[in-house]
Amino acid sequence: MKNKEIQALVEGSLFAGITVVITWLSYYIFPLVFLSSVPLVFLSYRWNLKISFLSFIVSILILSLILSPVNSFLFFAPSGILGIVLGWSIKKKYPLSKIIFLSSLICFFTELFNIFISMVFFKLPFDKALGLDLMRESIDNSFNLLKSFNLDQNYLKSLEEMYKEFFKSINIIIPSILLFSAFFQGVFNYWIVQKVFKRFGWEIPTLPSLDNLKIPQKIWRILATILIVSFILGIIPLFSKVGLYFFNNVLFVFQFLVILEGIFVSLSFLKRVFYSKIIRAIILLLIIFNPFFSFILFIIGFIDIFYPLREKFA
Repeated sequence: MKNKEIQALVEGSLFAGITVVITWLSYYIFPLVFLSSVPLVFLSYRWNLKISFLSFIVSILILSLILSPVNSFLFFAPSGILGIVLGWSIKKKYPLSKIIFLSSLICFFTELFNIFISMVFFKLPFDKALGLDLMRESIDNSFNLLKSFNLDQNYLKSLEEMYKEFFKSINIIIPSILLFSAFFQGVFNYWIVQKVFKRFGWEIPTLPSLDNLKIPQKIWRILATILIVSFILGIIPLFSKVGLYFFNNVLFVFQFLVILEGIFVSLSFLKRVFYSKIIRAIILLLIIFNPFFSFILFIIGFIDIFYPLREKFA
């Protein structure tokens, strides 16, 4: 028993050191932040919550000596908490849907917490706390890059108009954006953990292939019901603001999911024609970022809700 406790503490200390190195590097190379939760996933999965939590605290204390205490907490806490919960839920053998739900929930609440801290303690305006200024700057840089390629001006203009309209309405649909962001973070973190665990020969539920995915009919029925109810509330003067707010957010979710459904269907057909994953990815990206073809994706996704295209053309 004592040997196991000593082994757990040694591994906890070792992984705390690895976590500190990855987190410090991700402070300068941001994509590495998705790896900073992996050591705590290991500890939570191999040992228990106590060891992983102790390693989490030690990591924050060491990071506080390298970075500032506030920055180290804000930067690492979301990944650390996610890693602990993710490892624990995998160890409990929860179904994949529940693991993704818990991961997304953690990501969502840590996003809200970071926004709150940024606004209250750092006095940042809401758009900066949310990172909208960086998003605008990134899109502007992308447009400048596209212009240097001498692409069709009508295409560039339509793309620019589309993004302008998006930023005009972005304040209304922020809750939906945060939910989607949290969900994709949860899925992406699990995908990384899945790849790492596979290297060690540990069996965990695997994410299904994108071309086999289909959004359940239950979700469409729920969204349709909320859309109808919020639309009715929107035309009642007493509830018009709340109703329209919900309607716009649910409409955005609906449109996004329809396009996602279209992407799943398109991937299924592309897989039959192109065997290379790289070629399929390039074609799909070209389709997504072209306004005309992205509209076709929407049509394909919408049809697939009522008429299963993959089954009919199998």
